[in-house]
Amino acid sequence: MGHGDEDVFLRRAAGPEEVEDLLRACAPEVLAAFVGRFGDFDLCEGVFQEVLVAAAREWPERGIPSYERSRLLTTAVGALIDRVRRAEADRRGEAGAPALTDRAILAYAGRGAPGEDVWEGPLSLFLLCCHPDLPRAARTALVLRVVGGLGPARVAAFFDLPEETLERYVARARRTIVEGGWARALPVGEERAARLAEVRSVLRLVHDRGHAAEAA
Repeated sequence: MGHGDEDVFLRRAAGPEEVEDLLRACAPEVLAAFVGRFGDFDLCEGVFQEVLVAAAREWPERGIPSYERSRLLTTAVGALIDRVRRAEADRRGEAGAPALTDRAILAYAGRGAPGEDVWEGPLSLFLLCCHPDLPRAARTALVLRVVGGLGPARVAAFFDLPEETLERYVARARRTIVEGGWARALPVGEERAARLAEVRSVLRLVHDRGHAAEAA
């Protein structure tokens, strides 16, 4: 029995809605581990979004794999290796230059990362998205997009903004996170307590706005 045949037995059938719900539930935990391992929020989040899009397209056809969180993380790491290798090849521009090994690429990509043991799963994403140097609206938008896994259209509707405007706003917030290197150092002590209070505030806002929309 080949590897492809074996993989069939490790999958279970599921429709698009079940796959979407599963990916939304898995995404925060897997993304937190991914960012914790490599530290580059912008790179990791971009790669991971591509992985989620591919899974949402493929899993309803091929089935949900066993250990779906591990599969998502493994796929994301492989995609990151490919992206870094392409970028490095373009930078060198030397056809005869030796190819980087996967281990070298992972070491390069993970330089200065906080480490998965420092990150606290999805809570770390909340803490990152609710940095006090970001406007309240930006914090809320990031929580909905990055942690909540909502698409641009739904987040734009939450703010009653055109989708393009919302995406530019979120992109600026992401750049601020990257330029500040915030993903490489999470808050501790009093700063952490203050950040948790802001996380709760954002969650209350999201809850209240959603409840009001349902009641309307």
